[in-house]
Formats: sequence, C-alpha cells, structure tokens
Amino acid sequence: MSFEPSKELKQVFHLASLRSFARQNLKGDEWQAVSTLMDRMKRERAAEEKDYRANYDTRVETARRALIDKAGAKSNEFKPPQFGVDRFDENAIERQAHRMVHAEHSARMAGLDQLETSELERLTQPAHKRMAEQQDVRVQFQRSSDRRVLPSRRRQRTMS
Repeated sequence: MSFEPSKELKQVFHLASLRSFARQNLKGDEWQAVSTLMDRMKRERAAEEKDYRANYDTRVETARRALIDKAGAKSNEFKPPQFGVDRFDENAIERQAHRMVHAEHSARMAGLDQLETSELERLTQPAHKRMAEQQDVRVQFQRSSDRRVLPSRRRQRTMS
C-alpha cells in the first residue's frame, strides 16, 4: 500500500467541499439527513480513534507475532548450511509491526471518509440538480429580457 499525497488531498478537499455545500444549500429534511450522517460519522471516527489508542499495544504485539510466524515458517527452498545466516532483527520487526498497525488504522479512517463522501454525494445530488435548473432558468430569462436595441444584440463578427 503506497501513500499518494495528491490523491489523499483530493479526497479530503472533496469531502470538505461536500460538507460546505450541504451546510450552505440544504434546508429542512435534507439538512436533517445530512446532519444525522455527519454526527454518526463523527461518532464512528471517535470510536475508532479511541479503540486504536486503547488497543495499540495489543495490535502491535499481534502484528509482531504474525511477522515472526511468517518469517519462521518453513519454505520449500533449500538453503545450504553455510548460507543459512539468521537475519532475525527484533528492532526491525518491532518497527514493521508499528507501521502495519498505523497503516491499518489509516485505512479504516480512510474507509470512513470514503463512506461519508459517497453518502454526502447521494444526499446532495437533488440540491445540485435544483441549483442547475435554477441557473438554467436564470440564463434563459436574461437572454429573453435583453433590452438592447436590435443591431447591438447581434453578435459581432471579428475578422481574423
């Protein structure tokens, strides 16, 4: 799993812009549904963060044991005794276990963000359609109520 800052930044900005759009443009039942969703996701994030902090040492120990078991598993490769050097490094395994636990936590938090983003997109879609229709009506009205005299209303051709 690689870290892509630009992709993560786009996702965070998209979520923030959806939240802002919902706060500014939704009213009544639509806002109530969005507000309920945002509160639920906030509680889920807090519960995940609390669980991560409370069980961090246990998770690291489990990951460390999994790494040791994986490294100690028998393989079908033949290694002559003169090349069979033990490469067990306790500190490296400990660091890798910490990285694995942090990556799992980050993936869970990103999953919650993705879930909230998809739900917000679904809930704000009717408002986006309404605003597009209002904008279309506004443009049509401006076009029909143009009060300029006839020759100046025509588009001027440019010689190029």
